[in-house]
Amino acid sequence: MKNDPRQEEPREKETDILMPNEDGCLMCGSCCGPYFSLYVGETDEEAWAASGRQDLLDILEWERDRVAWDERGPYDSETGERLEKCRFLEKLPDGRALCGIHEAKPKICRDYPPGSSELCALFGKPPRGGGDSSGSGGASGGG
Repeated sequence: MKNDPRQEEPREKETDILMPNEDGCLMCGSCCGPYFSLYVGETDEEAWAASGRQDLLDILEWERDRVAWDERGPYDSETGERLEKCRFLEKLPDGRALCGIHEAKPKICRDYPPGSSELCALFGKPPRGGGDSSGSGGASGGG
């Protein structure tokens, strides 16, 4: 006989079972919540142009032309679709997340220290091993 799901022990959140990588990052993708063009800087655009990444420049232009904001956050002004995460975030079957453009991701993403803002699942939590999540760590390999 199956247990009554109302009597089961509460399950851990996905981020509670992920183990940090060497930088202290859980690779959960929480920091990849904002849509792509929000944090792209001029130096990123210059680097993409120099390396022939017109695909990224086209996406950036599309987002700048079509993304609008309201009290619930960003959305596509033509379709009404909500933009709740970076389009390049790739979720793996084990719950970890990877950046689909890791080698070319914006500088702010490369330099994001795990635990440094409310976007991060580690924000306000003590380090769990594997690195420093106090905000002084290096670039994460996750999101």
